[in-house]
Amino acid sequence: MAVFDKCSVLLDLKNLSFKERKSLKLSVTENGGSLCFVVNKQCSFVVVSNVSHLSPNRLRSICKFQTPVVGLDYVHSCLQKGILLPVDDYKLDISSLDASSHILPLCSTEQSPFKDEESRAVVKPSKDKTYPPDKSGSVLGKFRIYTEQDEDIPAYPDDFNVAKYSIFHKNDSGTWCVLELQSAKGQKRQQYRVINYRKNQTIPNDMVTFPSTSEEAVEVYQALTDILLASGLRPWASIPPQDQNLGSYALQQLLLEEKLNTGVLSRDVAVFVELLWTEALGCLGNILKVPVSKLSLNDVRLS
Repeated sequence: MAVFDKCSVLLDLKNLSFKERKSLKLSVTENGGSLCFVVNKQCSFVVVSNVSHLSPNRLRSICKFQTPVVGLDYVHSCLQKGILLPVDDYKLDISSLDASSHILPLCSTEQSPFKDEESRAVVKPSKDKTYPPDKSGSVLGKFRIYTEQDEDIPAYPDDFNVAKYSIFHKNDSGTWCVLELQSAKGQKRQQYRVINYRKNQTIPNDMVTFPSTSEEAVEVYQALTDILLASGLRPWASIPPQDQNLGSYALQQLLLEEKLNTGVLSRDVAVFVELLWTEALGCLGNILKVPVSKLSLNDVRLS
């Protein structure tokens, strides 16, 4: 019997080279195992090169299905001894991620397009208080609203997670908005940003804010949600096909994983899309490691 016979394995190898990832994939598939691309009931275990690189959406699925997470040493040890070793002896601790790296409620919008007046009532702005920006351009009287044109807008890490998001739409004007609550690891502490990406310029502010804590970030997120609802926008279930680039790059990754997890796509299509995504990121990562002076025109064209 092959070492990984009847095992469905998910490989999360973001910081490995293409050659290293390919080698590990062959170690699984050539020894009876199969590769999966979403965490579900059929997934036997998840192999990670760095546990901190697990995305919020994937982490939620791991917690939901209680899927074991192991390091590369588990695969190598199984192959070395020629048997499938007990996974419990190699499980990585992800509890710290759940408690610190992903402090905010890791949930996406559960709102869907309105079908009747009863559903409208559920998402109306709070009646006891609303939070329009004051004359000084702030939210809740203490969080300044920046625009992308502001020269003094604070810097924010490119590597961040989307902890919460909502999609809004206004039928009569064709306006689409995506509100994101983003979280990133700073040099000294966790950093947060609440930003509104918009398609239509009739909305007065870009609404980019930088709360200091997770509690403040959630508070600002709700405040800006109330502002958008008060302006006539309504929650929507998904971004329209013609505006798939609306929102951050991190959100596009999250939405892709959520689509794969919902089972809307056939398994063959899901595997193909995930394979293209993984290979593209690997090739791009390898190209970016090369100094600019050594890049050829062919490298740029391939990327």
